[in-house]
Amino acid sequence: MVRRNQAGHGAITARAEAQALRIAALYAVLDKTLVVSRTHLEAALAVVDYAEASTRYVFDNASGDAVADKILAAIQTRPNGMSRTEVQELFARNRSGDEISRALDLLQRTGAAAPMAVPTAGRSAERWLAADAPLSLTKETTEAPRSAASGLPSVVNIVSVVPVSSDETEVPS
Repeated sequence: MVRRNQAGHGAITARAEAQALRIAALYAVLDKTLVVSRTHLEAALAVVDYAEASTRYVFDNASGDAVADKILAAIQTRPNGMSRTEVQELFARNRSGDEISRALDLLQRTGAAAPMAVPTAGRSAERWLAADAPLSLTKETTEAPRSAASGLPSVVNIVSVVPVSSDETEVPS
């Protein structure tokens, strides 16, 4: 019954082992015995499992951090994720870069979201994606406006992130 994730419902159910022992002792007292039997422990574990399922239902997506929770909710609604600029705009630029970074780090540590480098014509862009959907990169080539130097159209590769079904695992080339 060791809890791995202390965010959200994990923090609430962190002392489940101790509670299970107390409940088992109460069941033994109700049976008018001084010995806590396997039956008492199994019944107590069933109560703890029910309590954990209830807290998971209520607090499953909560990290305990309001900024991280708001970012995660926004990322989950966007199949292509969000850039840091879009995350800043989510808060109308009223959160510091450190606060945003801390929240994104929390989402990454808990496995709720992950950053992805997206190649661009210049420096790679960073997009944050929700971890609940498998992703695939697709490439499409588009024609950009004509180059001023040569007068010829320049070709730009655009990479977009597309959710794929669970049975698709290959990345197209």
